[in-house]
Amino acid sequence: ECPIPATHNRLKNVYELWHKTAGEYQNPESFMINLNATIQDMRNITWILQSEKKMILEFNSWYERWQKLMDEDKVMKWLKNARNKIVKQGDLETNSVAKVKILTWEDITILETEIPPFISIEHLATYFTNKGLKIPDFIREVCILNVERCWRIPEFPAEELLGEIPIVKFTTFS
Repeated sequence: ECPIPATHNRLKNVYELWHKTAGEYQNPESFMINLNATIQDMRNITWILQSEKKMILEFNSWYERWQKLMDEDKVMKWLKNARNKIVKQGDLETNSVAKVKILTWEDITILETEIPPFISIEHLATYFTNKGLKIPDFIREVCILNVERCWRIPEFPAEELLGEIPIVKFTTFS
């Protein structure tokens, strides 16, 4: 039995939220909603832990050491500031991009471009058609739209927000 059940439960919540966030990687609005919730729950873990401090022997000296480590960690410092911004000012600013490739049966890329992050892949085929991209019907019928989205936040101390995993999704024009 866990001596700090409320903290343990919040950690489980964060784990679930993290995976929901990753699962919504290609759906920009849901991704940001889940990201905001995940960041808030991550930051709140320390407060819940402090509310259960009576369950940990010599909590103050133990926690003081961890506080120092968290203060020195770039990601933890960013997390604290990001949570404050989300709660007090609104959503985080992103400069995310998605790379789009149209692939043919010969594994030839006929287009590679960056698009704004809040365009869903369901709208990309229409987006490119509206931009005057002329794809011959015989290619359109067999090509694949490859979308590699990368979420970035300017202040975040790493290249990719969720780690080293660019997420690729495929769809067709039909």
